[in-house]
Amino acid sequence: MSRQIINRILIGVFIILMIGMGVVYIRQEAKLNDLKKQQLELEKKQQRIEFIVQEYLVLLDNVNSRNFIIRMAREKFGWVFDNEKIFVKDDYSEFFPPASTPGTDIEEPNDPLE
Repeated sequence: MSRQIINRILIGVFIILMIGMGVVYIRQEAKLNDLKKQQLELEKKQQRIEFIVQEYLVLLDNVNSRNFIIRMAREKFGWVFDNEKIFVKDDYSEFFPPASTPGTDIEEPNDPLE
């Protein structure tokens, strides 16, 4: 009889240990998934930062070049060379509505002098 009691106690302890190990395993899996998500987010941030750094390095390489100086003078100050021709596209669409199509009636505005 004492052998049966010891066997039952051992089986009970074994079952409790297995349940405890299962709970620990599930928690570790959840934590591992969270860490993998964080790793992916950090890798994306690292790629964006590396891209921005590369852009700044290119800008720094070009800072003392003649083309960079000319471009900045044009963009920031509107400077041009003496012999340069500048073409400007006039956009009056905000002041004048588009022409009407034939056959539509347009009301004439009232003349305030009449």
